[in-house]
Amino acid sequence: MSGYKFSDFLIKVQEKNRILLYNVLLRSYAETNVDELRRLQAALNGANEEFLLSTFVDRGIVLENHINEYALFKYISNKIKYDRSVLSITDVITLNCNLNCIYCMQQGIKPHNKERNGSLSPQDRVNLWLALMDLFDTKTIAVTFFGGEPSLYPEKLSEIIRIAEKEQVPIKQYNIITNGVSFSNHMFEVLSNSKFRFIQITIDGPKNIHDKRRISQNYDGTWEVIIDNINKLLNKTNLTIVIHTVLDRMNSEEKYGMMIDELIDIFGKNTIKERFLFNIGLLSHPNSSCAYTIENIPDIAEYANIYVNTIKVALERDIFLLDFLNIWPCTYHKETDLVVAPNGDLYNCISGVGREEFRICSYSEFLNSPIDFLRRYSQFMENDNTDNECKDCIYLPICNGGCRFNAYILKTKKDCWKVFHQNSYPELLRLFSKFRERVKLV
Repeated sequence: MSGYKFSDFLIKVQEKNRILLYNVLLRSYAETNVDELRRLQAALNGANEEFLLSTFVDRGIVLENHINEYALFKYISNKIKYDRSVLSITDVITLNCNLNCIYCMQQGIKPHNKERNGSLSPQDRVNLWLALMDLFDTKTIAVTFFGGEPSLYPEKLSEIIRIAEKEQVPIKQYNIITNGVSFSNHMFEVLSNSKFRFIQITIDGPKNIHDKRRISQNYDGTWEVIIDNINKLLNKTNLTIVIHTVLDRMNSEEKYGMMIDELIDIFGKNTIKERFLFNIGLLSHPNSSCAYTIENIPDIAEYANIYVNTIKVALERDIFLLDFLNIWPCTYHKETDLVVAPNGDLYNCISGVGREEFRICSYSEFLNSPIDFLRRYSQFMENDNTDNECKDCIYLPICNGGCRFNAYILKTKKDCWKVFHQNSYPELLRLFSKFRERVKLV
């Protein structure tokens, strides 16, 4: 065998005699050693190592010289973009919220835009799901309820689910993203439905830090209320509880570890391992003046170090963390991943809800002319944000040219996080190698 090369999207990290290899394009991970890597390099230069070459071709580390990897990137991206196996709906049933979080991404939505034209009825919401399934010819649907705060309206959620069952909508699963504060008995009944799989609740550090960030007018602090509701969720449902944290200097690294320690003390290590997953998110600017985010978003290189150190602290505490290595495209890059606003407006960016620049069309426009919806949608789906600099970047398969919402906020062509990836991925690869049994892809 001859005429082979290492992938242009390959990250190599050396750990003493071990070599860690990760193909950012194929999301393929492999380990080797210094001697075997030396033999592999010799094989690429013509040495007779057919078995070794074929092994690393199969692992996605080596490929033929004639392969154009940018074409391969576009092919894989399009396969993901136009995969119609499942319709994923993020259903924003309300933008009303019972908290005033200091960094909320919805601060930029003007009050008169929040529930423009009112809220779509449960029947109309289900009708919209079915119409989208019919248009895209999908066989099943996954729905994530979002807000605002969806738990404020258990009656609406219950009615939506009842109608979906009556209409025999092929639901793969329901998920919900909530602050975990206002759970009525009716809300627990809703969440006990067997189709619910994940509930994401934001806890933003140990109690003394969380209560300064996730603020309620009705409670002196929200931590204790959330903990009480999680206890009830553990007893009344079979849900997997995803603890989400919006990371910055205030709640990162050892402070994040303190949060995990407090949760282990409350729920016990076995319950944490059996029922909980942890997810670490990053701060982003809302579309308006927000003193907190302006002052507290670290520069990208610092943020990368904070992120890596926090992941390390989390994994050392023997908990399960959502996959931080195999990052997949956001809703903006997947045709059958849509966001429904409270009034039925359609988006493909959760941060863009309520902002005209990100709206694809209204509920009535979609029902009146699905073909016109597709014409408009094409302008989002095929809005290529890459340039020559991006095409030559090893991290292109991760960011696809950058976040369109962040670029919109910054009033720039793109939102480049290359420095973040350069500073984080080698260390993330080391952590993945050491703790991979605790990293979960769902």
